[in-house]
Amino acid sequence: MNVTKVLGLTGCAIFWHITLLAQSPYLYHLTMQGTCYQTNGSGNFVATPLNEKVLVEDAARSGNVSPSSISLVYHLQSSGLGDTIDIVDTNGATVVNLFGLYFGDDASLGRSAATNSDSTEIRRLDYVYTQRNSTYTSFNSHSMGSAFTVKRFIIATNGVTQATIEAQMSWIVNPQGGNGTKLCTVNFNTTTPYP
Repeated sequence: MNVTKVLGLTGCAIFWHITLLAQSPYLYHLTMQGTCYQTNGSGNFVATPLNEKVLVEDAARSGNVSPSSISLVYHLQSSGLGDTIDIVDTNGATVVNLFGLYFGDDASLGRSAATNSDSTEIRRLDYVYTQRNSTYTSFNSHSMGSAFTVKRFIIATNGVTQATIEAQMSWIVNPQGGNGTKLCTVNFNTTTPYP
């Protein structure tokens, strides 16, 4: 690839980055389907279904709030590290940050995302950081898993850039509160902008 093409792709990526930062929304509803595996008292693996409703109900229980007062969202470009999956209140304010999808495109770590020629689709391998201790996450300063993330950007007829994101994500939940290690895997995709 020649330098002109590299600079052109970099310019397109910067354009998309600036366009997304200059516009709303950054938050997207998401749907999630997966399974969490853990051994029971007999040492046999038990599979528990895991979806966005389970994570919202767990956060509501731990925060002593109604599940109808919070939502699980994908937070696009929430930090310089990458995107996050957050629990937000009805105003869109972050209540709890559950997952960080970080370092999928970080030259200092020798990592780069794959981008199509018109910079409308980005595929990356993100490290998954679990940001708090809960039933389905355990805080750790290191990555607890990975996600193969696909982001697509479409400019709507009103000129607003809409993003759709989908991923296959897997992570570990360390033993806590008498429970053994959990291995969780989900597929998720964004649906509509929040709210």
